[in-house]
Amino acid sequence: MKELPNYGFRYVAYDAANGEYEEFKTLKEAKDWLTDGDGEGISEEACNGQNWIAEIQYVSEVTKIDDKSNYHENEDGELVNDDGEEWPLSDDFDWLGSHHYVKIDWDSISEAKE
Repeated sequence: MKELPNYGFRYVAYDAANGEYEEFKTLKEAKDWLTDGDGEGISEEACNGQNWIAEIQYVSEVTKIDDKSNYHENEDGELVNDDGEEWPLSDDFDWLGSHHYVKIDWDSISEAKE
């Protein structure tokens, strides 16, 4: 089984009346959060279908492409690799990566079962 992504949060619920959202591990927790306080009256936003619960489908992932340690200073004071290519980022960055998103296969994660 794969590691549980996103700190275990599978759902995001939005309460339109209060303009707040919160993350939950189970659908029941999300529903309970949105309906808590209904005894005091159901908000107009809830009646109009403006509250929602979404299942998180993708998680960010970064793949390290290159590291500043692979570069050295040449005679001109520039950071270059063994092929003579310059470090493509400012000196503030120690590595170069690719930021992308991967689909979460919730069925393959045992901790995600409700």
